[in-house]
Amino acid sequence: MPEALVPKPPTETVADPEAQVRTRVLDQLGTPRDLHRVDVRRLWDDHYRVNVYRALEAGPLFDKLAITDSFHVVVTGSDIHSEPLIQRRYGN
Repeated sequence: MPEALVPKPPTETVADPEAQVRTRVLDQLGTPRDLHRVDVRRLWDDHYRVNVYRALEAGPLFDKLAITDSFHVVVTGSDIHSEPLIQRRYGN
């Protein structure tokens, strides 16, 4: 007699870790008015490089961009630690 199929419980969806790091950094740093993008790169394990790009000047064909803030971030559980220390620079 064939075995009855038992439905599997839904798998937990794991949020994008880079998106979580991006959100946490902007929560602490603040969001600049002229924010272009926040680039989060996983280096190894729970270590990330976070670069904040701002549009310094609008040109006719493209914006002049600069990395104005850069951090090495380590995620430990629900905490993040960074070098240099993330301090609020921008109001929201």
